[in-house]
Amino acid sequence: SQDIIAEFGRPEYAKLIAENPIELSLTPDKLVLAFRRWDEEVGSKKAK
Repeated sequence: SQDIIAEFGRPEYAKLIAENPIELSLTPDKLVLAFRRWDEEVGSKKAK
């Protein structure tokens, strides 16, 4: 992926990434619970 960024990226990407740290909106255990709930309540109702 670094090769792709070097080839197709823009110079301002590094600055944007450094100035905007990624933060998870949920703790890992709550994120797992949210995905499990989605799987059970939404994903299981999808037509197969």
